Order: sequence, then structure tokens, then C-alpha cells
Amino acid sequence: MCRRWIVVAVVVATASCSGSIDVFTPPPDETYDPAIVAAGKDIHLRTCATCHGREGGGRAGPNVRQVWERLNPAEHLDVVVAGREKMPAFGRSLSEEDIAAVVAYQRFGWSDPPS
Repeated sequence: MCRRWIVVAVVVATASCSGSIDVFTPPPDETYDPAIVAAGKDIHLRTCATCHGREGGGRAGPNVRQVWERLNPAEHLDVVVAGREKMPAFGRSLSEEDIAAVVAYQRFGWSDPPS
């Protein structure tokens, strides 16, 4: 049986002195393996829920359940990797796989649609 793997941008940290992070644009048909989404939920609960809430509805940080409506997957990944405004960067503290998984969960892991 074919397994469908996550089709999302691959986050690659470059080895340059600047420490810049490159994000490649994913194909337009986002498809996520349920195991990747489940892993992303665990990461969200450990890393993101303090600011964004267990269900993503926002606390000190914004409602991430609505983020995917405004950002494409590459932009969403870039926010997690590089941070934005008050949100810290996670590009050095989370692996590429963890970042991809949490973005997959935040985009498609909720049991009901964003409000």
C-alpha cells in the first residue's frame, strides 16, 4: 500500500555565516500523512499551546487556526522558522521534521474548521 507523505515545504537551514533559513515552496496540493499531523499535534501542545492555546484559538499569541487562511504553507513555515513580531523563531530549536509536522497540524489537524 502506498503511503502518502507530507507534501509541504522543506525547511533547510543553510550553513552560511549569516545562519539564514531557506524555505522552498510546496506543491499547491497540500496532502498530509495522518501520522505527521498526529506528531504535529504533540509538538503544538508542547511548544505552541502556551501562546496559541491547546486548540489553537489564541492566548498571548494569535489564533493559529486562522493563520492558514492568510498564509500559504511556505509563509506559515517561515513564521515558525524565523518568528514574527512577538513570536520567537523556532528554526534552531525544532528540527525540520518537527516544524513541518507542526505546520501540517496547524493547517489541517483541527477536528472542526477554524472560527
